[in-house]
Amino acid sequence: MPGHLDILSFSARNTPDGTFFEVTFARAPQKTERRPIDDGGTMMTDVAKLGFYTFNVDVYIDTDGKPGSGNTRMLPGRNVEVDPASGWEKAICLTPLPEQAGTLLRRIYAEAERNDAKETRTETGLLTAEQKKEIKAEVGQQVSESVFFPTLVEIRGRLVRFFVPNTFFGGPAKADWGYVVASSGAAVTGRYDLVKLAGLKKDAPMEPLFIMRTAPGRTENTFGGADEDDPAPPALIDVIVPPGTETQEKLLRSGNPRKGVLPKLPAVVPSKLAAPATK
Repeated sequence: MPGHLDILSFSARNTPDGTFFEVTFARAPQKTERRPIDDGGTMMTDVAKLGFYTFNVDVYIDTDGKPGSGNTRMLPGRNVEVDPASGWEKAICLTPLPEQAGTLLRRIYAEAERNDAKETRTETGLLTAEQKKEIKAEVGQQVSESVFFPTLVEIRGRLVRFFVPNTFFGGPAKADWGYVVASSGAAVTGRYDLVKLAGLKKDAPMEPLFIMRTAPGRTENTFGGADEDDPAPPALIDVIVPPGTETQEKLLRSGNPRKGVLPKLPAVVPSKLAAPATK
């Protein structure tokens, strides 16, 4: 039986101020429960304030349609890439913790940039306060311009609707853009070792961004079923793929762990579809 992370459809509706995206799941998402999540008595409803806490929805959007341009790297912890033919310029991350996710993403990327700068711009491995400040400002601007975390969210049964303003896209969403849409489990109570980021190497896996990982065995914060020989199995649970391409199962297994090659996902272009996009 399909689970509540299985996406049945994805659509968009433009308004004068922005775009409402709609995702229909196979089952209604679990509503945020009022229960303690730590020894201090913090309630789940105090943390996940948008009415949901079990899922994320990522949308990576190719706005220029030029193969080879844009980003292929997905948000941290996904362990999957976007196909270079559909590199993205804009990304939307619907998560139960939008403010915290934005802060963590900036810290992750800034730390990565600082470590790269230490190796490429300095002889001593030390950065000046001005260099650190410059990197922080650059990363902050890049994240703000390229990644949006919705805070206006509505859940009606199996339908989840979220709003993205025109100020992010520069106008309404378009049907001739390419969209990579994926769901994942949300880890809203996980502990994130930000100190560990200080040792982050250029090609090392980044700290996950509030996402449940997959592992050989299931735990409180991981899904089971992953190959024990794969050091970074895909953490995406469901993906919308274009008609006529490989199934999502084959696409998510198309990586090569030995060579460090991640699975690559193609985008769906709504204007090229004769029928709605499906799994």
